Amino acid sequence: MKKITLIILSVTLGLTVMSSVYGLASRAAAPKPERLITGWQLFRDDTYGFQIQYPADWKFEEAKIPESEDDLPLKRILLFRPQSWPSSVVPVAVEVGVGSLDELQRMWSILAIDRGNSIEISGYEVFFGTGMYDVVSRVFVHPINKELLIAVRDNVDSTGQDSKYLSEIVQRMLSTFRFNK
Repeated sequence: MKKITLIILSVTLGLTVMSSVYGLASRAAAPKPERLITGWQLFRDDTYGFQIQYPADWKFEEAKIPESEDDLPLKRILLFRPQSWPSSVVPVAVEVGVGSLDELQRMWSILAIDRGNSIEISGYEVFFGTGMYDVVSRVFVHPINKELLIAVRDNVDSTGQDSKYLSEIVQRMLSTFRFNK
């Protein structure tokens, strides 16, 4: 009788532990809830399936993709800046690429991507890239389609403006980035 009770207790404890571990693992794998910043605008790209917020007093415009004989992996460039700033000063650019990290790096020969050191932002794998003039790119990799890459370029140090203030805005913008599909 003691043996049967001990077996039942062991099995019950084992199932409880497994259930607990599984529950924690499934919560950790669940997508993070959308964090929208009140008062900010939302840019949503339904073609490539991502969104990012930007301050209410900022604007964005689409840059023309340079024409080339090669089939560039660059598909879209969005430029974000305060509405009162001249078009030549762009603290944040979002660039959509379809291809591998190698193709993206070849296209921007000045961009060095650190493949050995990815971080997580909002539940997504992100690689750092550095380029001329201390431009920092954070390259978001789509969780399913690994060839869909969204680079958020931080040109803050090259603007000649209040870099601390702009860096905080870039960090907040990054925290709102989401893939929609």
